[in-house]
Amino acid sequence: MRSFFSFLLNFVESIFGKYINTIFNISANIFDFGELKVGVFVSRPDKRSVDERISKLEVAREALSESLTAIDQLKESAQKVKAEYENSRKELNKILESKQDTDGKLKSIRDAMQQDITTFRELAGVPNVNRERWIAFLAGILASIISAGIVAIIVWGWSWIF
Repeated sequence: MRSFFSFLLNFVESIFGKYINTIFNISANIFDFGELKVGVFVSRPDKRSVDERISKLEVAREALSESLTAIDQLKESAQKVKAEYENSRKELNKILESKQDTDGKLKSIRDAMQQDITTFRELAGVPNVNRERWIAFLAGILASIISAGIVAIIVWGWSWIF
């Protein structure tokens, strides 16, 4: 029975031992433990002094405080841009409303001008341009017919005379 368990332990260790070593080595580097060699823990000698660790922590603290300051500045900048965007959007909406009002007023002014022009033409007796064009067109057709008749009479009459 004991050989079965030792066989099972060796089998599991041969399959997962590499992964277990990697996990423990990563955690050892993070938390400054030792190294694990397939079931055997070997303590690592302290290569860094306490002063070096403290100085690295101070450098990390300074970098963190600079990062936080930069984040705060970016946040303030983003808030300013957002406020400017909102103000611009409100102004644009006001301008669009003003444009719509102005377009409506312009249309009503054009309508009033057209009514005034029509009224003036009626009072002044200015004839309708389209009506004059139709009369001129029909007069041209009538003149062509009359001239063709005169030419025909002259040509036929000339042949009767001679």
